[in-house]
Amino acid sequence: MLQPEDLGLFGLIGTTVLIFGLLIGADLYLPVHRDILATQPEQRAKKFVSQFSFYSVSFLVLSPAFFWICDRIEISTALILMTLPVLLFDQLSMELHRELIALKEPIDANVVYLLRSGLWVYVLAVCYWVFDIAPTLGSVLTAWMAGAALAVFVGLLRLNRVLEIKLAALEVDWIWTAKNLRLAMPFLVATLALKAVEVGDRYIIEALIGLAPLGVFTLFAGIAGFINLVAYAGSVSLLYPNLVTAHTAHDRVAFRETARSMCFRSVLVSALAVLAIYLLIEPLLAFVDRAEYVDSLAMLWYLVGAMVITVLSQQAHFVLYARGHDKWITIPSLLCAPLAIILNLTLIPIHGITGAAYTAAISAAFLLTVKTYAVIREKAY
Repeated sequence: MLQPEDLGLFGLIGTTVLIFGLLIGADLYLPVHRDILATQPEQRAKKFVSQFSFYSVSFLVLSPAFFWICDRIEISTALILMTLPVLLFDQLSMELHRELIALKEPIDANVVYLLRSGLWVYVLAVCYWVFDIAPTLGSVLTAWMAGAALAVFVGLLRLNRVLEIKLAALEVDWIWTAKNLRLAMPFLVATLALKAVEVGDRYIIEALIGLAPLGVFTLFAGIAGFINLVAYAGSVSLLYPNLVTAHTAHDRVAFRETARSMCFRSVLVSALAVLAIYLLIEPLLAFVDRAEYVDSLAMLWYLVGAMVITVLSQQAHFVLYARGHDKWITIPSLLCAPLAIILNLTLIPIHGITGAAYTAAISAAFLLTVKTYAVIREKAY
């Protein structure tokens, strides 16, 4: 296990990679997927090539800004140079996962997702244990890069198998890309606001109380995030394309059945994940054997509660997305972002990192309430 200060720095790096990944992707996949699902299969390859050409250009444009931001938060030049390929491979692998989901290839998509999102962590942990290697931030970033690069390789192989991309398909349609980019802008604003709610607390914790407390928070936030990971992989990613298809076909019965199945499966998988955390957390902390983590264990359950509420709010989120009620995706996030910032600035100086956990739970409950209201108001279910 990394020292708390190194884990805190890793939390800052991960958050910065996440935010710049969003800027690189620009949430282009959201309008594109609606288009793709209504497009004839033989026309899809050109659209995917155009989409990924945009990602390549946006990465090159935003890389200097990424370097500058990392330098401002006092990440060493060596670590920044290691993190740049992480940013590229992590974002490309996420986009490949999304494309495979849109093409209704959920098994392939989840293989890519698991390679990107955490399988490399377990491989690295085994290497530390077997070879008795001391954990370092550099080795963690290297493993992350390798996992994301492998996810890109597997994703490209699977995508090519589905689309049979040929050289003739490599023409880039910049006009089509620009049109969808304009449609994606409200989604991007909403997503950035949502990420300010979900991960903006890392910057505030580091600024107010330092890297070591941030390291403790990063560990427990990652454990709680396991709930969302398995709920997405085991339910949402498998079923939300069917919601879009049912809405496009004006099949209200299929839409409701799919929404109910997605909700039930998400709740079931989340419950199993919570049970796994409950059973494994004490042995894990005993293995790590650091007082900082044991002393903050109570905070974990606020983060777990926040993540369960988040999973529930995602059910309403994807129903609204499938129905095309985009304003109800944007408005709650825009309202919640300043609320979360104010709460973090108020509660963290008083309660430490537990204040950030309180904020996470309150913010998740706010989003669930507003999105549920939107589903009822718009009769989207």
